Parts: sequence; C-alpha cells; structure tokens
Amino acid sequence: MGEGFTGAAHNSEVVLCNKGLICAVFSLVPPATALGSCFTFLPSEGEILPDNPQVIQISFSSTILGRFTEEFKFSVNGSPEPMTLTIRSPCAPTR
Repeated sequence: MGEGFTGAAHNSEVVLCNKGLICAVFSLVPPATALGSCFTFLPSEGEILPDNPQVIQISFSSTILGRFTEEFKFSVNGSPEPMTLTIRSPCAPTR
C-alpha cells in the first residue's frame, strides 16, 4: 500500500478478477480488528462478470505508528473459503 502517515488519508486500489464462467457475487467480511476499521473498501460488495475485472478503491487513515499487516476477507458465492487480501505498510508520523 505504500507508506502512510498518521492522521492522513491514503488511497490505493486492488483489482478482483473472475476466472470462472459465471458471475461471482462478493462481499467484504467486516473486519474485527481496531486497525481493520480504519480501512474503507468501495465497493464492499457486488458482482464480477467472467473476465471482467472489478476495481476496489481502498482508503486508509490511522493514528497508529509503525509497520502493520492486516488481512481482509471477501466471501464469494459458491466458494467454500473466503478470498484473503493482505495489506502491509509502514505508518510514519505526520510530516
């Protein structure tokens, strides 16, 4: 995600791809950690058509200093296990 600064908004994006033959319905499993609640995903749910990537915008703002690793789960209809997105980044004091 790149370096973030405390109190400052940081934006990034990821792309979800559907390699299957039918639509995939996905939804973000709400994070259960304090740091996880500092992230916003848009959209946090939707449909991905086959071979049609879905861009997910991620916003992050934190007051916690230091390196972090946070895992987010997306449930996907028909998949026995959720898809995991891992975000790692340092968070430095505001410049």
